[in-house]
Amino acid sequence: SIKSLVTNFPSEANVIRLSIQLTSDLSGASLKMRVVAPSGFVFGSDCFPEHPNLEPATNLTVSAWVSACAHNTLSTNEAVLTIPDISTSGGLLSRGVTYATNLIVTNAGNFNS
Repeated sequence: SIKSLVTNFPSEANVIRLSIQLTSDLSGASLKMRVVAPSGFVFGSDCFPEHPNLEPATNLTVSAWVSACAHNTLSTNEAVLTIPDISTSGGLLSRGVTYATNLIVTNAGNFNS
């Protein structure tokens, strides 16, 4: 699900909240996930804000569930999230847990859907 956290004024960056739940545990594999911006918006080259506010929160024993977010150079209304293999640090992404992050989008002046 995607929820807007800030504003949709053209002159300001928009922070959206992406939340996902897995239908099965993910361990021992990395994953790339394609995300499409809401209609009329595009992702920048790095679509994480300064503080992405990850859930679950990271600490010394909990690794970040997502490590990168970059726009698709051929279609800037799409971004690719990199979900690393966190099993190397003893972790896994669990079924039924809500994983969330903030992403930045901006208004697309010449966006064609």
